[in-house]
Amino acid sequence: MTGGVRGPIALGVSLAVFLFAAMITVGVFFGQRQADDKDGLTAETRAEVIEAVQDSHDSPAREDLDTDEGFKVIYRYELDGHTYFDSEWINDHYWAPNDALGICFDESDPARHAPFVGPTSPCGTDQIVRKTRAASNVAPAVENVR
Repeated sequence: MTGGVRGPIALGVSLAVFLFAAMITVGVFFGQRQADDKDGLTAETRAEVIEAVQDSHDSPAREDLDTDEGFKVIYRYELDGHTYFDSEWINDHYWAPNDALGICFDESDPARHAPFVGPTSPCGTDQIVRKTRAASNVAPAVENVR
């Protein structure tokens, strides 16, 4: 009788292990793809800052920074007659309201972009540090900036 029970239990355990491994593989693939998907962000433009509100953030962008103060920034950029809006929280160690805000974007999908700060453009390189984003044709509310 134990031989008859052992087969279905072993099959169930094997199936559970397989499903768990498959979920981990899919999660890693999609998580890594989302985090690393900066291919195509080769073109550059400048954004116009619409609003910048000083704000504390839950955690600093980097552990070695001595501040978690920064700005909720709402910006827009224009390409080929279209206006794109988005928002970003930026640590005040890197950016101030009078500083320029650059945009690396995908020429085949201009809404797909990553903002950058500083004088040197990272567009088309592996130096883009901010997450790839999808801009909207509607300006976000400052209270929704994370």
